[in-house]
Amino acid sequence: KQPSSKKSADKKKAVVPSPKTKVKKEPSTADKSGGKSKKKDAAKSAEKVRKIGITPKKLKEPLVAICKAKKLSRVEALKRVWNYIHTKKLLDPQDKTRIICDDKMKKLTKCKAIATKALLGHVKNAMLNE
Repeated sequence: KQPSSKKSADKKKAVVPSPKTKVKKEPSTADKSGGKSKKKDAAKSAEKVRKIGITPKKLKEPLVAICKAKKLSRVEALKRVWNYIHTKKLLDPQDKTRIICDDKMKKLTKCKAIATKALLGHVKNAMLNE
């Protein structure tokens, strides 16, 4: 019986924190302007995130033929490519996740057929970084 009482005594000592180990919280030194600057920094980073696909870039020749413009943003170029795909009915009727490429699309993708998820990668590659 004595060994079991030692174990329970050890557990009690480990669980009970001493009053000297309590950490006092220091009063915050941040004033109202400090909080506003954090919000401004967050807003600036959000603006940068939003502008990633919006800035217009020059397009390479195969994408110019499809989009009918020399300079577009990535978002707008992708919209125009999808518009081209739907007007020419290039989606595979059996599998709607595949695009069957015509002559202009073959110049862009260098494939007979591509997955719809891969379209953005082909559009990005056909844009020039300025």
